[in-house]
Amino acid sequence: MDGAGLTDDERRILAGIEHSVRRSDAVLELKLRTMRRRPAPAVQFLKGLRDRRRGVFLCSLVAISAFLLVPAVRTSAPMLVSAFALTWTVTLLYALRMVCRWSRRMPETGSQSQRWE
Repeated sequence: MDGAGLTDDERRILAGIEHSVRRSDAVLELKLRTMRRRPAPAVQFLKGLRDRRRGVFLCSLVAISAFLLVPAVRTSAPMLVSAFALTWTVTLLYALRMVCRWSRRMPETGSQSQRWE
């Protein structure tokens, strides 16, 4: 529609359809009544804390890997090299997981006409 609203007949028909759907499907009615566009502020706060904890955990894994790298290179002890290899592998896998989560959460930019169809 270019700016003209619904006619009275169309509004009446639409209201009748909504009334029959709400009457026939209680689960849908509950979802429609409780639907929010954005998460609650408490949920956003908790997600922010969880993301910070993940970041701190990743930084600590990087620090542990760096701490193990120096003695492993100096002494060439098999235990230190194995410990470094294990922690570095876990660090890289965890960083990859965080990047994948981050990329899924990023909003899409551009209009519909600019996207590949």
